[in-house]
Amino acid sequence: EFVIDTNGQGPIIGQQGTKIWAIKSNLMYPNGDSVYFPFIVKLIELYTPKDMIYYKMSNVASNVPLTTAGIVRIQAFKNGQELLLRPGKTWTIEMPAQQKLPNMKIYYGSNQSGNINWDPNPPGNFDTTSYGYLGLITKLGWISNSKQTIQNPTNVIVSFTSTTDNLQNVATYIYMQDLKSLIKVYNQTTNIFPTGEKAKVILIGTRQQQLYHYYWQGIINQNTSFPVTMTVISDANLTAILDTL
Repeated sequence: EFVIDTNGQGPIIGQQGTKIWAIKSNLMYPNGDSVYFPFIVKLIELYTPKDMIYYKMSNVASNVPLTTAGIVRIQAFKNGQELLLRPGKTWTIEMPAQQKLPNMKIYYGSNQSGNINWDPNPPGNFDTTSYGYLGLITKLGWISNSKQTIQNPTNVIVSFTSTTDNLQNVATYIYMQDLKSLIKVYNQTTNIFPTGEKAKVILIGTRQQQLYHYYWQGIINQNTSFPVTMTVISDANLTAILDTL
């Protein structure tokens, strides 16, 4: 969280390296009124599969898995009122990366029933720099640095069943390390997994304040149903698994 109280050269820099050039004159109240100093910028940075899983995030737009180099949420507030970018105005952001991928696009996310849905038609692009990715955002909120890597994929159905555990409230994810894409599985089944991809499957649940998990890795090249038995795991060991995704 940053308090912006004067004009400056910028940028403000997040804990994980996101740079934001927060231009006051490009902001407005929802009714169009101008914004005066000070105002607050709030930033969330999700650069790893672990961070995205802990934030219950997904890298999918219109049922197509996306290759993703990072997700951020940028918001601005004045006296508790959330602010907007003026029509036709932008803020510049730069997202850090050591290895840069070409043709990355600016996806905007909207919150629908507690889930973030990504606009399937991203209007802008990220340019690569020595630091990472540079982009001009036209609205605040959820922003994903992503692209659709596989065109017209052949998908298989992946499902999860259990004779020992109730999976209804278990967080279920499939991470594809080659694609750098994370699928959040709803209702224990998904039909958007691209056949032949390497996958790391992780299920996370709690019971009586105890962590449980299920983990599998391999290639999925046909319709697959996983028979799940959740096992106890410590927070440290779960973190270690997520760090290897």
